Amino acid sequence: MSERIETMDFSTISKPHSTISKPHLIFCEGADEFWFLVHFLNSAELKETSSFFSNDIQVINFGGNEDLPQKLEVLTVSPGFSSVKSLLIIRDAERNAEQAVSQIVRSLERLQLPAPRHPG
Repeated sequence: MSERIETMDFSTISKPHSTISKPHLIFCEGADEFWFLVHFLNSAELKETSSFFSNDIQVINFGGNEDLPQKLEVLTVSPGFSSVKSLLIIRDAERNAEQAVSQIVRSLERLQLPAPRHPG
């Protein structure tokens, strides 16, 4: 029996006893992105056609773009964060991709986390 990818909405992770239990996190903006990722990463097609191992991934919905800085800060002090090996942040660019990247970079740097210099 294959293990399903662990998922979490930010309302769950922000509760006192919530923990991060997977080494790779996808921190995404919004319910649509969250459920797309959950279904995609749990799909039989992905498991059958790829050497990609999705059982080590936890998907977390951080809410709206404006919530990212505060929710990222809560994430970094959540139980289990010290064991995280990778963090993928997915958010809408809305009308300006440069501003979206700038927000992510500022948020990561403020928390002294590695930050990209450009999209991609």
